[in-house]
Amino acid sequence: MKTMKQIKLMAALLTLLFVVACGDDNGGTEVTDPVAPVISTPTDGSAIVVTEANLTSNLEITWAAADFGAEVAVNYAVQLDAEGGDFSSPVVLESSVTGTSITLTNTVLNSAIISDLGMEGNAEALIDIRVVASSQGFEDLVSGVVGMSVTTFLPDQTTAAVVTLSTSTIAVTAESLSDKLTVTWTPAVVGAGDTIIYSVQLALAGEGVDAAKTVGLTGGVEYTLSHEALNLYLDQEFGQDPEAEVAVELFITATSGTETITSEAAAVAVTTMASQYYGDVMYMTGSFTDPGWEPWNNAVVLKPMDVDGTTVYEGFAYFNAAHEVKFTDQAGWDGNNYAFASEGVLTTEGTDNIPVAAGHYRVVVDPTNLTYSFTEVQWGIIGTATPGSWDASTAMTYNEENNSWEITEDLINGALKFRANDGWDINLGPRDSFTKRGALVHTDGAIDFGVGSDGNYTVRISLDTSVSPYVWNFEVIRNQ
Repeated sequence: MKTMKQIKLMAALLTLLFVVACGDDNGGTEVTDPVAPVISTPTDGSAIVVTEANLTSNLEITWAAADFGAEVAVNYAVQLDAEGGDFSSPVVLESSVTGTSITLTNTVLNSAIISDLGMEGNAEALIDIRVVASSQGFEDLVSGVVGMSVTTFLPDQTTAAVVTLSTSTIAVTAESLSDKLTVTWTPAVVGAGDTIIYSVQLALAGEGVDAAKTVGLTGGVEYTLSHEALNLYLDQEFGQDPEAEVAVELFITATSGTETITSEAAAVAVTTMASQYYGDVMYMTGSFTDPGWEPWNNAVVLKPMDVDGTTVYEGFAYFNAAHEVKFTDQAGWDGNNYAFASEGVLTTEGTDNIPVAAGHYRVVVDPTNLTYSFTEVQWGIIGTATPGSWDASTAMTYNEENNSWEITEDLINGALKFRANDGWDINLGPRDSFTKRGALVHTDGAIDFGVGSDGNYTVRISLDTSVSPYVWNFEVIRNQ
């Protein structure tokens, strides 16, 4: 028979065993009311604008401690994600924190947003911050999310080219037409692009790059412009007088992807001479102009050109229907007027109009021999860059809306130029090789330009009648 003292001892032992058994369930202490950390700063909706001046300023993130329901060691991690992210792959701003705050510079925060989250520089970034508390043997306790706006800062990563010219003065003469103005420049830095295309821009001094003409494109850091080409640009596209000094500026615009940066100007003084097209012109007027039959309004301007010692006049015109025309040597009716005598023959005595059918024509007038011709033209591209090489032209399509001939075609690295009617009687090439945009002139078959790499291109030639006399312009645009 057990005594009362024995019974009490057994009860105490049973109680102790129960406490020990309940004190270590599955390797951890039972948590009845865990409390997650609560972020106190920054507050939800806070905003920071990071600038170059405040990169070293500090952002403090503080929180109320987590409570695991037991006296245990706690570590904290501060995590970052884009607004609305699920923190499945968070950026860890700091881990193994034993206190309840961290301090980080704007530089660290800015870098985490741009480099780690992949968000844009110099733009507003909406982010979420949370704090995760952990302790061995317990499930993590996660704070609520605090959202904030950070306007990031990305230093300027572009560097413009620095331009150098081979001379500061040029006098264009008949003997110097083939001489070259050499333009060189330091490589530009344009964003993160791998390929940079440089555009050589020519402008009258003081007018800036917005008023400039593109005279060449290249992937290198040097470009040459002949005195003849320079003279033609100043004469035809800028309307400068011959035998006069003109102050001009050259710019280099570097483009990579959608980013562009332009150099400072480099100056040169050019004394011009009369170009091959400088001087008198002729006018074609008729029922096709609006208003009709007014040589001083919307007439087609014909340029002088030498053919075996005789000055003839050439122009290009598109007629969307049959019309009648006449030619005059003045922008009016007071000079010599050239009317229809018979097919291909003119008279200065008659009044009959010259009939012309619908189509795109090269117009040639010989006032000395009183003849005219309308040659219908179909422009095409030819050269080793094209499908037909030098053997056959690849036809272009006329675009009436912008008075241009266009083609989109796969081209290969090689030469390219333009000719009409799959023959060499009418052909155009650039004033300088290795350009992919600019003005065209009649060529002798030796002048072409290079397509630098295989790809799909849109090639266009357009007749600019906004200048007098007209100018054929071209551009070669790589599509892929």
